[in-house]
Amino acid sequence: MAAKQLTRKELLKKEDGFITFSNKAFNFINDNKKQVIIGVGIFITFIIGIYGFNIYLEKKENKAFAMLEQIKKIYIETLNSKGFKEGYKASQENFEQLFKKFPNSVSVKSGLIIYGNIAYFAEDYEKAVSIFQKALDNLEPDSLYKNILLSNIAYSNLMIEKEEKAMEYFEKISANNSSIMKDSAFLNLGIFYEKKGDLKNSREQFEQIAFIKGSMFASMIKEDFGLIN
Repeated sequence: MAAKQLTRKELLKKEDGFITFSNKAFNFINDNKKQVIIGVGIFITFIIGIYGFNIYLEKKENKAFAMLEQIKKIYIETLNSKGFKEGYKASQENFEQLFKKFPNSVSVKSGLIIYGNIAYFAEDYEKAVSIFQKALDNLEPDSLYKNILLSNIAYSNLMIEKEEKAMEYFEKISANNSSIMKDSAFLNLGIFYEKKGDLKNSREQFEQIAFIKGSMFASMIKEDFGLIN
């Protein structure tokens, strides 16, 4: 059966939907760059709790775990009294010592993720990129947390206006089987291609979001793009 040919009115409606969503997407990303990664940071805190519990039960890395807990305590105390940047300064040397003393420990794997978030909150984005990359290199290839770290690296690059580099990491997320952070990746890619004037590719990126189960943007896409049955 031949595909239904859209009328001019229908085409204009679809184009209006693209423009509407594109504007919404740009405003969301522009307003929420930091909030997105803070949300990821909260999720990471839960992951760290799992790591720590396992370490305690196995009793194999008690020294590394105890050191990490002490660093976290120092950071939180300084954060509460002096803010993100001073908390970062107070914990930097201790994190580096942890990584040097226990390079292959599970505490280092979780410590890198914590340290990356601390650097990000302190607005040392270059350092955050470096730390998150090390954390990524220490992950198993099929880890559930891979997309989270890829997203963290991408957003860190966005904060220092390395947009092309950020898109490389969003592309990696979009190519992964996991749906974690995938809608955010397509959102950023759609905005990126639109800014380059590649509207066809931009629209394709946005439309991918409609097929991601549980995406907060899916219903918006379907409505603005006329994809609702």
